[in-house]
Amino acid sequence: GGYLQNKKPLGYKPNCVSESLLVYRKKAPFLLDKNIKIAEKRLKPINKIILYLEKKELPIETTNCWYITPKSSKDHPAVFPESLCERALNYYSFENEVVCDPFAGSGTFGMVAKS
Repeated sequence: GGYLQNKKPLGYKPNCVSESLLVYRKKAPFLLDKNIKIAEKRLKPINKIILYLEKKELPIETTNCWYITPKSSKDHPAVFPESLCERALNYYSFENEVVCDPFAGSGTFGMVAKS
């Protein structure tokens, strides 16, 4: 713990409550995570071992935990926030690609994919 792990030791720390996002895809000869490709182009060598990203050029997630404000609705018991759908679409699909949501629920994912 402490300052070496987090530059803001008194700042926001997510609790251990989390949900997994499962992504299934057909086998492909390329990596679907566009953010990794963007980051590789912006990496700058300091020496043979260490690479860094300038703070102003951080297009990638620096953690595997996303803070997303929950959303609730009286009409449906499991409404997902639009920001969660947007992140999933940006990470795992390309523009104008067909996206399947077999358990459409309240339709948030489809609405975000269409926009």
